[in-house]
Amino acid sequence: MRNVYLLRHAKSSWTDPNMDDHDRPLNARGRRSAAEVAETLRRKKIHPDLVLVSSAERTTETVERLGLDVEVSSERRLYLADAKKLLNRLRVLPDNVNTVLVVGHNPGIEQLVVALSRPEDKPLEGMPTAALVGLTVDAATWSNLEEHTATPVGRWLHAGEKKK
Repeated sequence: MRNVYLLRHAKSSWTDPNMDDHDRPLNARGRRSAAEVAETLRRKKIHPDLVLVSSAERTTETVERLGLDVEVSSERRLYLADAKKLLNRLRVLPDNVNTVLVVGHNPGIEQLVVALSRPEDKPLEGMPTAALVGLTVDAATWSNLEEHTATPVGRWLHAGEKKK
């Protein structure tokens, strides 16, 4: 059994309209929601063996705020990657990795959730920023990972709204 957790980066800042998209950091709400994601990972006892993350500032900062003590692979090819690229990346993971967390962007992250999920499972209701989806896959090796074979284990939303 393999575990795949897919996280859309937390909310990014648009304060500088001239900033390159790749370089946009998290905004205050994004920093709060990343802390909420960290709490969900702790509470649900989700311990990835490896984190794959887009090289964009907002994804990198999201991962930094999770406080994980695990190998993180920041990869330019994951920046705005579609589902096919993400799936191909998963298929070349080493087989000693049982649980992976992928932190990326929409629409690719959402498309990958749909591509991996079995058709009979409840359809995805979107992936807002800082949404986390967990899937289990019955695959002996990552190279055997096939579409529409995953079972959902959870979906957690993290709004990062200010506490009143």
